[in-house]
Amino acid sequence: MKKTALGTILAILLILGSAIPASGRSRRFQPAKNYLTFSFVINPSQIGYKHHLGKNLYATGDLVYQHEYSDLLFRVGGAYYIPAKVLFFRFYGSGGYQFARNNGNEYPYVAVGTHFWFLYTEILHPIESRATPEYRLGFSVRF
Repeated sequence: MKKTALGTILAILLILGSAIPASGRSRRFQPAKNYLTFSFVINPSQIGYKHHLGKNLYATGDLVYQHEYSDLLFRVGGAYYIPAKVLFFRFYGSGGYQFARNNGNEYPYVAVGTHFWFLYTEILHPIESRATPEYRLGFSVRF
């Protein structure tokens, strides 16, 4: 009986303690307004920018240099961030359109990714027949 009562009291105190802010002013979660990304591992010639448009909505732009084709790709699109963090991960889904300078590789794409600490990772899948997905991993700077 004593163990049950003590466990119940501790559970109530834990719930009340987590519900009441530690100070008089509680801070709300503020998402980063903009992201600048640099790929450094899988495809090391990419730079990207995400500009905050509204609640969890970002405009995206990427420049990708393909050394084997001597071509520069431009990607524009939009991204929607899931409005909660899972541990230290911030997940998003995006879509857009790719333009190529030389080869004429123009197609839409969809992507999913995450930002965590000062890094990011992304899987980009072109929406065209026989296209393979691209993987990115790199630094992410929030400002």
